[in-house]
Amino acid sequence: MAPLAIPKVAVAVLRRAVELGVNHVDTAGTYGFGDLHAHELIRQALSPYPKDLVIATKVSSADEASAAQLRGLVEQDLRRLGQDHLDLVYLRVGGMGKAGDESLAERFTVLAATRDVTGDPGHPRHQLARPPD
Repeated sequence: MAPLAIPKVAVAVLRRAVELGVNHVDTAGTYGFGDLHAHELIRQALSPYPKDLVIATKVSSADEASAAQLRGLVEQDLRRLGQDHLDLVYLRVGGMGKAGDESLAERFTVLAATRDVTGDPGHPRHQLARPPD
């Protein structure tokens, strides 16, 4: 398949999947084709998003992101998806040692604070995983 056809096929597959009843999309800011990010393909294919669609994304310490940088990664995902909220954000912990000596609890604390990044008070929030005390 020609590289230029890949985005068109991806958009068509996403649209058809939702038509057939898929209501959960799992993605990450690092997924994509060259300069075209998966988030942008999802936005192109599905925006405006169906009310029952759950979009889950991942932020990663493996990219040497510090706890403080995690918020910026979430905000970037929001922009690329064209969303004012995210239903679920996973924290990938592989390679955590690269980003310094911050603990998993510190990273979860930063992600928990991102609940206030969005401005949609009517959107139902899903459970937030919390680090052990």
